[in-house]
Amino acid sequence: MFYKNLNFLLFNSSSSRQYFDSLPIEIRSQLRERRDFIHTQFQLRQNSEYLQSVNKWQL
Repeated sequence: MFYKNLNFLLFNSSSSRQYFDSLPIEIRSQLRERRDFIHTQFQLRQNSEYLQSVNKWQL
């Protein structure tokens, strides 16, 4: 389902909320910065995986 942004997605989709809550805090913060561009659970997972891979290389 397509939502207005990340906030609406997390409020209305319990599975998306559970996934989001399982992520490291720094990834959650970065996702919140992109909140207007995340509308589906697929986009949430895509973005989180990308951010985790980028953050891994920055260590």
